[in-house]
Amino acid sequence: MTSHTIAFATVLCLICATRGDAVSFIDLSGLDSAKAIAGTTAVGTPSAYTRDGKNRIPLYAFNGAGMNENGSHGTTADNTMFMLSANNTGSFPWYIQVDLGATQRIDAVRLYNFNFDAKDSDGKPCTIRGVRAFELYVSTNDTWMTSAANIRANYTRVLSNQLAQASGTTSYTGEYFTVASAVNARFVALVALDDWDDSKSNLNYNGISEIQLFSGGDPLPDPGQDDPPTADVAPFSICCVGDSITEGANSTTAANKWTYRTYLAEMLSAAGMANVVWKGSHTSPYSGNELANEGWSGQNAAWIADKYIANAAGDAADVLLLHAGHNYDATATDAMQIVAAATNAHARIIAAARANNPSVTILYAKVITSGKLPKYSYIPALNEAIGALADELDTAQSPVVVVDMAQGWDYAVHCVSDLVHPTEAGARLMAERWLSALMSSPFMAGSDALVEAESFASKGGWVVDPQFVDVMGSPYLLAHGKGIPVADAE
Repeated sequence: MTSHTIAFATVLCLICATRGDAVSFIDLSGLDSAKAIAGTTAVGTPSAYTRDGKNRIPLYAFNGAGMNENGSHGTTADNTMFMLSANNTGSFPWYIQVDLGATQRIDAVRLYNFNFDAKDSDGKPCTIRGVRAFELYVSTNDTWMTSAANIRANYTRVLSNQLAQASGTTSYTGEYFTVASAVNARFVALVALDDWDDSKSNLNYNGISEIQLFSGGDPLPDPGQDDPPTADVAPFSICCVGDSITEGANSTTAANKWTYRTYLAEMLSAAGMANVVWKGSHTSPYSGNELANEGWSGQNAAWIADKYIANAAGDAADVLLLHAGHNYDATATDAMQIVAAATNAHARIIAAARANNPSVTILYAKVITSGKLPKYSYIPALNEAIGALADELDTAQSPVVVVDMAQGWDYAVHCVSDLVHPTEAGARLMAERWLSALMSSPFMAGSDALVEAESFASKGGWVVDPQFVDVMGSPYLLAHGKGIPVADAE
């Protein structure tokens, strides 16, 4: 029997704006300079780059000073772009933020990366100082936050994506992103997680040329105190099995170890499934949640299998999430021996889960890749073996769904500085993939749950169309209509 393999593309879709769209550009040409600020994790520092009256202050990222009539952006930085001064290595994330003065509806954003056509002292193009991984946040509060950490903790995240390096030419037109659902905002903040300078020089100036906001109409009505959404899904249980990537931080000193479990629980609740029971022999309170789990930091798949089997009777669940493959070392053990040991452990875990629930659905992950090489050079071979083992173990009663966490995973963006553990954005991406696999699995067959079509992980042959968001209340998926079938969205 063939296992159920789910392939993924970027969850947030990038499209081109046209004059026919039902969204309109929010004109900030008259913005006061006090209404735009920038900084890093520490409040207010470092400041924007200034030089003899030739400024690159936050204002210039919003007021259109560098824009051309045809929608392209110029290549001169002074008084037309924003640049953060002396952003030393390790000071990510940094932010740039605007106060719109009043609540406005936000449907989309066009971002123009740092388009300065000069070269630095090493002869590298200054466009490498532009943003790579970013998040977009909004807030309707009366006061703004003045650090990236506070923005991420208190604002609502509406986008998480990558922005291509600017061309450094006057024909550069940036990139257009839609938010999954229109939102109200008085404050809009872009948080930069990385740039295109892989060498990370000591004085790593970062910047962005322009941030354009688009609105589909009047602010959305206050949702009031309506009941949260509910799904036509009976209560069910989940057990997450793995290493520190599953557990997250397990102590006060284990900083920057986010776990997908936190965000998967949020996503399930938002889809009307707040009654999920989380199974496991312990909790990990330093990970950002109190959910029971079988995540064991620092342990390899064989050790985890022994631990899970010992606890399996109490961990009997409807759905098993398995992501275990790190904590071996290809410099000490032959790669194929590692692959054999890990997949043998996976088979033991799946057998134990079935012994306690013969109908358990297995979401079996190809593990995220790592930049810690050559230690983790065996991961591609392991992931290939995981696909083969899934085919072998898949049954109608207890389906095995392969979740390809490695596809599109960029450890330079999605991992913290150790190049192993997920950043917050990486953990959210993993959660999105788990959710998509679950909703597409046989376990959910015949159930009704609210999942916005434009948020499907893989769009297939469809595209996100925001033309009638003011009427529909949301973007939607649209195919070309030429009478030729297109690939399914999943």
